[in-house]
Amino acid sequence: MKGSEIEALLAETVVGLQCTGVELYAPHSWRFAFGTSFGLNVQCPWRIVNQQGILLGSEDDGQQFSLSAPVGGARVAMEFLSVSSIQQLVVAAPAGDLLLEFENSSDSKYLTLTTRWARRGGTATH
Repeated sequence: MKGSEIEALLAETVVGLQCTGVELYAPHSWRFAFGTSFGLNVQCPWRIVNQQGILLGSEDDGQQFSLSAPVGGARVAMEFLSVSSIQQLVVAAPAGDLLLEFENSSDSKYLTLTTRWARRGGTATH
């Protein structure tokens, strides 16, 4: 199966789903559930954005900033992601970042930060 076929199959699976759960299950490791049929386990930076800017980033979890209590990343992510359905899934070339676009004009982005060498299991592809 080619990358474009996998992307199309994923898009078919997720379009119309709402986020049903967000969990920090280990340091820098997040689980996002969408309905009962799709989930993401990510160990990379992610962020939720809309037209006004970044609403929440993975590194915000536990930060107090100037708030009365630390940011609860899972709770805040659910507030933003559970109120709208996924409209589109995009895997951005050439880096492979994953973008989930929601009907309420917010997006969740999962960023690939490793090199192509590391993604190929240690085999250089130059």
